[in-house]
Amino acid sequence: MAKFEESRWGETEYAQEYQDHSQHFLPERNTHFEILASFYQHFVQKKRVLDLGCGDGIISERLFLIDPHIQLVAVDGSEEMLSAAQKRLAVYDVENFIKMPFEDIIACHYRYGLFGIYSGRKL
Repeated sequence: MAKFEESRWGETEYAQEYQDHSQHFLPERNTHFEILASFYQHFVQKKRVLDLGCGDGIISERLFLIDPHIQLVAVDGSEEMLSAAQKRLAVYDVENFIKMPFEDIIACHYRYGLFGIYSGRKL
């Protein structure tokens, strides 16, 4: 697996290009949303979600529309993408935004009892 620092995600222009054209990069995105929503409906305990590589927060926003009471932690290695997520999710009660490459999340011993982890096309 390539390290985050070796990717283009830290580049402002690349992050903006992704946000502007993500519907072309991910033509199946709506299908992913539908599948994620169907899985999410089966969680019966207190719903905590780690959006790993949250990008601009579009997945998290969809989850909040399904259940406005989720506890969400959004992680992304790109300052630009995390900033976009913070703007998109400003009206929701997000537990935490963390700037960190997703491959480092285990190394930091993140121990908040997360029940669901979403990582789209990151792994």
